[in-house]
Amino acid sequence: MSFYRALSKQLIKNYVNQRAVVPWYQQEQKLSIFEEWVKDTVYPVWFKYVKGPYERYQYEHNVADLRMYGLMFDDQHNTNEPVIERAVELLPHDLAVSRYRRMMRAFEINTKKCHLPVEEQNYDPMIPYMAPFIEEAKFQMQEEQELLNFHPWDDASTVAQPPASARPLPTPPSPPGEGVAMRHSWVPRSLTRGPAVTEGDKN
Repeated sequence: MSFYRALSKQLIKNYVNQRAVVPWYQQEQKLSIFEEWVKDTVYPVWFKYVKGPYERYQYEHNVADLRMYGLMFDDQHNTNEPVIERAVELLPHDLAVSRYRRMMRAFEINTKKCHLPVEEQNYDPMIPYMAPFIEEAKFQMQEEQELLNFHPWDDASTVAQPPASARPLPTPPSPPGEGVAMRHSWVPRSLTRGPAVTEGDKN
């Protein structure tokens, strides 16, 4: 037995003996003395006077902007994303119509440089009315990908396409009574075209 083989066996044996049964990310993380002091002393003061008021201000500012235009928070989702596009298709008729009318009203208000009347701004724009439909869209897309055995690297947008001159030509129909027509696959168009026939050649 060579030295490297014996060394490898010994290293593997020690690794198996020392390997934790519970993964590291599931083990209880122990903080140091300094981290315990920061957690118990510094962080409460930081959250009370800095982080908490700032996050509250941001939340109230977003709510005020949404109420000014009469929008809901879920109306801001990008419909070009596949999950959001599927979720919009799953919306019931009344929710879809309400969403469309809110967006058109907000566009008109923004164009006219005005805001919604104050008496109509008394509502909660943070109600996630699209949340169940987004989860259903994620489930449907995951199920479709599993059934089709889809992989991200099979996406046509990420795979290099051959040049137009090397793409397969359409198969001509075979005459009745004859075999299947010859198929051209990945043959340049210049090689599949016959010589040009002139009037002199016909005579």
